[in-house]
Amino acid sequence: MILVSAEAEKNTKNVALNKRIIKPMKSITNKKHSITHKIKRQITAFLPIHVTRTGTCKSCGSCCKLVFKCPWLKFDENGKSFCKIYSHRPLSCKKYPRTSSEFVTANICGFKFEETPSKKNDSSKRKTSSKSLK
Repeated sequence: MILVSAEAEKNTKNVALNKRIIKPMKSITNKKHSITHKIKRQITAFLPIHVTRTGTCKSCGSCCKLVFKCPWLKFDENGKSFCKIYSHRPLSCKKYPRTSSEFVTANICGFKFEETPSKKNDSSKRKTSSKSLK
């Protein structure tokens, strides 16, 4: 029979506790949630929104928590999120999700990307192309 001192047992528990603390957050290790991708979304926000995007914001706040929680994100008594600086929010916030490749919150968000552009977007393209032929 092996006897373990109380001090050794305490140290073993501390090591186990430290292993839990050191584990990286899943959202940080996820490729699309990384700081690099957040910076990319900031820079590409000057580009137009892809024509296949449809839907509206459901005020879930999940896009405001990518990498870190936005300091301007607040919640009302019903749990709906809102932006404290909505009228002055950054372009990346106004346009998220701009493309399907940056659409990290697809399982929650009210926006969707269709496989083909909607008829509304097709008609505007046709008008533009017919004007360029004249």
